Amino acid sequence: MELVDINKKIDEIYADKRAKNFFNHLVRAYIPAKRVTGVLEKPETIELRCVLTKELSLSVGEILGAIKLEEAKKEFNDNIKTMFDEKSDVESPLLELIGDKHLAVTGTDTRTCMTFPAYQAFNKWVVAKMLSGDKHINWLLKNVRKDSMFHNVKKSDNKGQKKPYNNRQASKPSTFTLGDLGVLQELKKKMKD
Repeated sequence: MELVDINKKIDEIYADKRAKNFFNHLVRAYIPAKRVTGVLEKPETIELRCVLTKELSLSVGEILGAIKLEEAKKEFNDNIKTMFDEKSDVESPLLELIGDKHLAVTGTDTRTCMTFPAYQAFNKWVVAKMLSGDKHINWLLKNVRKDSMFHNVKKSDNKGQKKPYNNRQASKPSTFTLGDLGVLQELKKKMKD
């Protein structure tokens, strides 16, 4: 599926009021990129279909299984030797084994998968919407940013602190009491003398 078609599909899902929760789930599962991994093994009960494009995709195990065949390994090694030769117009043997399928990627806390090109288009679409000022996307990403920013801090053991780290501590203004004001006035008087 072409990039334009993928973007059109994402726009359709985003505009559909009934699919709003599903779209929110996709953003939370696939953004930021550190939440995304390749599907290692194909589940036996379901096909790996991209949630956006509905195309079949391949797991890492399937690709490695295709490479492990001795004939494919020999063809691949021969192709590597001639791949930078200007006169060579031989197509990669991996393309023949894989065909038009793409690697499947999945996000955190989801049972969905996307093809890698669909994921790239989805990521770019979300970033473009964020930069254009879309309020809903910014709201979703604000939650994602806050979770990812303080995730490591919350997991630390907080040695030497009586209370665990609270993200509101950083924005708390300094305060003083009226009793402090008397002490400051006495100090000012001593400084003048």
